[in-house]
Amino acid sequence: MRFHSKLMLIICSLLFGVIVILGATFEHMLAEALEKEIGTRALHTAKTVAEMKEIKQAFYADDPAKIINPIAEKIRASTNAAFISVGNLQGIRYSHPDPDEIGKQMVGGDNEAVFAGNSIISETVGSLGPGLRGKTPIYNDAGQVMGVVSVGFFSGRYLQDDRIVSRPDCRGGDRYAAVGRCLHDAACLLGKLNQANERKIELKIDPDSNFRDIPAAIDRAQLIVILGNLLDNAMDAVLSPGAFAQEVTIFLLDMEEVLLIEVEDRGPGISRENAERVFELGFSTKAKPNHGYGLHLVQQAVAKLHGNITHTGNPSGGTIFTVTLPKRSSHVADMKEGEQR
Repeated sequence: MRFHSKLMLIICSLLFGVIVILGATFEHMLAEALEKEIGTRALHTAKTVAEMKEIKQAFYADDPAKIINPIAEKIRASTNAAFISVGNLQGIRYSHPDPDEIGKQMVGGDNEAVFAGNSIISETVGSLGPGLRGKTPIYNDAGQVMGVVSVGFFSGRYLQDDRIVSRPDCRGGDRYAAVGRCLHDAACLLGKLNQANERKIELKIDPDSNFRDIPAAIDRAQLIVILGNLLDNAMDAVLSPGAFAQEVTIFLLDMEEVLLIEVEDRGPGISRENAERVFELGFSTKAKPNHGYGLHLVQQAVAKLHGNITHTGNPSGGTIFTVTLPKRSSHVADMKEGEQR
């Protein structure tokens, strides 16, 4: 073998080794980043649940689980969490995806720090298996800890779930880049495109959408609650009696000062007598259990982000929900000042 050929073989071998090492390093770094993202989202979701007045008031009811579990399950479905478990100071569950676990002792052995007033992210083995969980205290009106909220996601879930990278808006590029993009796209995270396809609904993203610059100050967990529940509501609407078509359209726009979210459905629309009630906790026109929470959660999340939500009739039949979220705290101050004038 000539010297030149030997040299090329050595160089190629070295390059291949470097690529393998860099690939393994990148995979490890991305896995750690994903784990951190999931843990943070779990904790943010737990804090949202812990701050809900309905959850706190339910602790004084004769049967707290009867009130708390439907709310927790609705939020769990909207955020794709593995579980949302609410418990009292004795660690007795008031909510769990498995009804048989309600009323039983919480497991995992990491409640002591929470009962001491700390919010934590931990990786442990619970009743559903190993997972990342965010835990936070529930406080009563006197500022005393009276319970705990634990929100969990299975460890490595987003690296192992092929459905995420096979969705229409997550294709292209390599597997890990696709997963990374999904973390920045609430619709992809929640799997709404797959759900729409399974329910024979045409879910479209307006081609003029532009939603790239989401400031770090805007809590992504709240964005997921907003978009996820608006899409759930829209898909339920287009499958209701009197719907005009099984079509839902999303429009996302990054404006100079605000983010705009519009979800348009071709459902039967909202009657005048219900127009002011759609955001009420427990209000629903559907004769089904576990409804009447989604739009209330949306309104709460929008308020946390100092935004605004409205709904109008769709000229083509149906309803359009519009959410505007300020991108900067200074713009929030300007908006409030304008409202006071």
